[in-house]
Amino acid sequence: FEVTGIGKTNLIAKNNAVTAAQKTCSKSTTPVIVDEKTSYHGVLKDVVSEKTGQMVEAAAGVIGTLTGKNASLAKDDDYQTTLTFYCKIN
Repeated sequence: FEVTGIGKTNLIAKNNAVTAAQKTCSKSTTPVIVDEKTSYHGVLKDVVSEKTGQMVEAAAGVIGTLTGKNASLAKDDDYQTTLTFYCKIN
């Protein structure tokens, strides 16, 4: 099987993909991950590196906190994780 999870952060995307995998398998089986691919699709993709993009996002968050406005550049679909797995009987 293959499922995809999306999220504002790498971790959220992975957790969403794992949850989808768990829902795909029946109650008497457990997903066994064979392959995992995570990619960044944020607003700064192809402009700066992912690490620099994270620092820019953090700075925007601090500015937003100081000004009382939401200055976030992050979107709920910035990261995409695709898991390839099979369901193993417990």
